[in-house]
Amino acid sequence: SNNWAGYIYSQLGETEHAIEILMKNLDYAEREDISEYLPEVNLMLGFAYRDFKDNTNALKYFEAAKESAEQTGAEGHLSTILNEIGNLNSISGNTRAGLEFQMKALEMRKKQNNLALVGFSYNDIANSYFLAKDHLKAIQYFKESLKIQKQLSNDWAAFYCYVNIASIFHELKKNALQKAYLDSAKTVSDELRLKPVYQLYYE
Repeated sequence: SNNWAGYIYSQLGETEHAIEILMKNLDYAEREDISEYLPEVNLMLGFAYRDFKDNTNALKYFEAAKESAEQTGAEGHLSTILNEIGNLNSISGNTRAGLEFQMKALEMRKKQNNLALVGFSYNDIANSYFLAKDHLKAIQYFKESLKIQKQLSNDWAAFYCYVNIASIFHELKKNALQKAYLDSAKTVSDELRLKPVYQLYYE
């Protein structure tokens, strides 16, 4: 659809073009009263503004997506919308609200039996706990994400889980555990030929 075309432009770095396309889509959906179209286009606008580092507008459109998804019963989009609202709240410093949204998204994804999205939820929840300085909870959720990434052979995501856990152990001054997780990250990075990326973390 044109919404995904707009999102692709955003991913290619042409965020202003993406927003222009998506705004036209939103205007059309509102003018023609196509309510079932609104959750997706608002969600894509939220992504575009998020990628543009405009968190205020990103949150505005994610919240609009939430409202329209709830009104139209667009369950397929709702967990992603809730998770993104949670992420932005946590980044803005409101980790309590962020975690509430993220936990709701996690429960929806578990019910949908979507293991990949459950893994990403664990990762985002871990980031929120890290921002809240609750290191033990952050480690717990990063480990839950890591288990799923390994199960799904998602090596890139597993690599970043190892690195994130190692960075927390670094803050906690648990050097042996930090090294153990960095060594695991190195093993994955060697397999993926990520050595230059890995060295940024390891050094």
